[in-house]
Amino acid sequence: SVLLKILEEPPAKSVIILLSGESHLILGTIHSRVQRVDFTNIKSKQDIDKQEEICNTLASVVLAKIPHRLTIIQKMAESEIDSELFDQLVLFFHDMLTVALSGTEESFHYPFYVKQYENIASRAGYTPDRIASILINLIENAHVAKTSNANKRLLLERIALLL
Repeated sequence: SVLLKILEEPPAKSVIILLSGESHLILGTIHSRVQRVDFTNIKSKQDIDKQEEICNTLASVVLAKIPHRLTIIQKMAESEIDSELFDQLVLFFHDMLTVALSGTEESFHYPFYVKQYENIASRAGYTPDRIASILINLIENAHVAKTSNANKRLLLERIALLL
């Protein structure tokens, strides 16, 4: 009860930090009076910058005309993110579908990019069904790329033509 009293009427200019590795054990009355910060999901500025760069590149692929898409795909396939490229594409289109279906922020992989997803979907004329179809193709091609010695660049070019 003393803790609740302090949380309800904290001393002036005070910050109270409660730490728990098992937040599900904290009473609901305490949960309702605090702001939760999940430190396990905090990413470094460098990680976010890299993810934003990847999102910007993928957006440029989506919005480009086919010949330019193929050029961008070639550069991406030759870059250091080649091993992650299919996963990045899947996450990107998953988020685009989430935006199209008005999903909650907790379900986004790149929540900082939500406004851009809306803009990209609008400019590319994507419907939720079209995005879902692209996502299915991406997942199938990602599986082929990971489980066989198929030419990844050709798989990526095939995807670029479907966008």
